[in-house]
Amino acid sequence: MKTGGGKKAKKLNIVPLIVILLLAVVIVVALYLISSDDTPQSDSNIDAIQPVDSSTRKILLNESALPDATASVQLSAEKGDTVITLNNESTTIDGSGASYKDGVLLINRAGVYELSGTLNGNIIVSAAGEDVVLIFNGVNVTSSNSSALYVHNANTVNLIANGETQNVFTDGTTYDFNLDYSSPTEAEPNAAIFSKDDLIIRGTGTFVVNGRYSAGIIGKDNLKIVNTNVVVDAVNNGINGKDSLIIQNSTVNVTAGNDGLRSTQDNNPALGYGLFTDSNITVTANGDGIQVETGLTIDNCAMYILAGGGAQNTAVDSQKGIKCNQGYVNFNSGNIVIDSADDSVNAVGDVSVLAGVLNLSTGDDGIHSDASVAIKGGTVVVSVSHEGLEGVTVDISGGDVYINSKSDGINAAGGSDGEGFDGAASAVGASNRFIRVSDGYVYINSDGDGIDSNGDIYLSGGTVIITGSLTADYSMFDYLGNFNLTGGTLLAMGGAQQIPSTDGFTQNCVDITFSNTLSAETFVSIECDSQEIVFKTTKSADKVIFSSPMLKTGSGCTVSYGGKYSSNENLDGVYTGGRYSGGSQITGSVAGVLSYISATNPE
Repeated sequence: MKTGGGKKAKKLNIVPLIVILLLAVVIVVALYLISSDDTPQSDSNIDAIQPVDSSTRKILLNESALPDATASVQLSAEKGDTVITLNNESTTIDGSGASYKDGVLLINRAGVYELSGTLNGNIIVSAAGEDVVLIFNGVNVTSSNSSALYVHNANTVNLIANGETQNVFTDGTTYDFNLDYSSPTEAEPNAAIFSKDDLIIRGTGTFVVNGRYSAGIIGKDNLKIVNTNVVVDAVNNGINGKDSLIIQNSTVNVTAGNDGLRSTQDNNPALGYGLFTDSNITVTANGDGIQVETGLTIDNCAMYILAGGGAQNTAVDSQKGIKCNQGYVNFNSGNIVIDSADDSVNAVGDVSVLAGVLNLSTGDDGIHSDASVAIKGGTVVVSVSHEGLEGVTVDISGGDVYINSKSDGINAAGGSDGEGFDGAASAVGASNRFIRVSDGYVYINSDGDGIDSNGDIYLSGGTVIITGSLTADYSMFDYLGNFNLTGGTLLAMGGAQQIPSTDGFTQNCVDITFSNTLSAETFVSIECDSQEIVFKTTKSADKVIFSSPMLKTGSGCTVSYGGKYSSNENLDGVYTGGRYSGGSQITGSVAGVLSYISATNPE
């Protein structure tokens, strides 16, 4: 052993490249990340995480980058053929197709109706399968015994909030199912706005819906919310489109005693889906934030979901941010913030991230799929979790992934410890269970296994940084199949109960073991063939595993540790722009695809 003096080696070519490519990403990510008291502190950029509160939420959601949800729509300035002024028993109707009696306004045929005023009663549409348009110019409808607005029979009903008007619909706290058009056998209607047929809600004004009995809005067929503003407060579910729930270019704010947004058709694989595009959506739910049956696509949305009170709570029943009972969840773009007591995202089918930013805080898994998790682009930040990403397969081919987990960072098919699937993945052959990183950037800070696969691990490209645990039951890598290392940059620090074998290695790797544990905040330099990587440990570590194209067979390696670095410039604890000096050194060499270097710390 020798004591190192000052040195300035030729810098590793790949490190500046990583910095150049990812510096902009890190700056953006710093605006989106969510912090936790459980997040280990370091000098890395993960320290830039900011909490989500009323002052930062608008920045996190980046609402200014989204379409204007209050833009004019075609029908907003149209007049109704029949003009209705609501005033309880003094209600007036100018035109045909409607009648009023004993607190009930009945729309009984196709047409365009323009409504204003106040009604203590009910609006019922029963138009024999015809199309009806209701234009609201500032109405307030309050029922004491049923729905405020009930579509009993129609083809498609359009509800339009005209101009900048606010339109309020409040149902009773108790229902009389023996009323005309109600069904005691089906206990319908059962929402402040209830439709048995296709329902379209739109217009440049605002719908305020108070569900005092159960749900806020229920559409038993297709429910579409487009170019409008909707505020729902419901004691049970917020908004439910049974066959489909589509939200386009709208601002939707839901507070729900159970689930927030739902699509519940479970016996037709073509139905029971959600499609949310170009919208600002906020959901506060005691149950699931969003629950669909067959699939969900989110594209260019700013979304905030609080489910079950957030990650600090223990989940009671299902309190997931997003849940798909049978199919897929696709994040095409947008800024999504989820704080959930249960999984932030849970799907029986595939989960894919193509672009955008996901900020996930959860009491369980950040993203869980009973099939595949595919990160192809964008930024995924799991700031608080039990496990970060979990699927039968986890495939990262692009984008940036940041994970802070109390157990495994990335887990495939329950991992080698069998956690997370309750046997659901047992039917999948071992050869079809894997974790693969072929491109992108992955940073894992884990108190369990960094990467845990109940099958194989493939690292062929991109950059993977792992800060693992020293706990005896955990390792930086844990796998039942093969570890295939063929490219990319790998930097892992922590402990290792399972070390990589060379069976699947084609790129050189060094395994550095310290006989005495390095403390957190320790600088380490690895210099091979005049190229250098310098990093700082974020937690205690007694092992470092490093692989990159810089490791040439036959080249000498110097490992230095415990010294200083003259620059504070770093990307997730990898430092550039300065000079390492001091501390201790030990020399070794790259003898092949896996070389071992052991060091004894100074007393």
